[in-house]
Amino acid sequence: MTNNILRSLNVELTQRDVRYILHAINELTTKLEEEVKKDPDGEEDITPMYADDILNLRDIYNRLKEQATPVFGETGLKVSYDTL
Repeated sequence: MTNNILRSLNVELTQRDVRYILHAINELTTKLEEEVKKDPDGEEDITPMYADDILNLRDIYNRLKEQATPVFGETGLKVSYDTL
């Protein structure tokens, strides 16, 4: 039996938490987009699932970034691997 009640969860996250969650979502989205590009006609069964995942990941990314940017700033959310 599925539960169709819309629920939400509030979680306190640090700047570091948000930065790496956004980075991970972006990395996964990129990988899934690359898989979808391998099957442009959508003939593989997995392609529609990846496309749906990409849409959901983009929505999550945008909502999280929208709420985090005023708190931490745009530059505070970027992951950098540049050496100091």
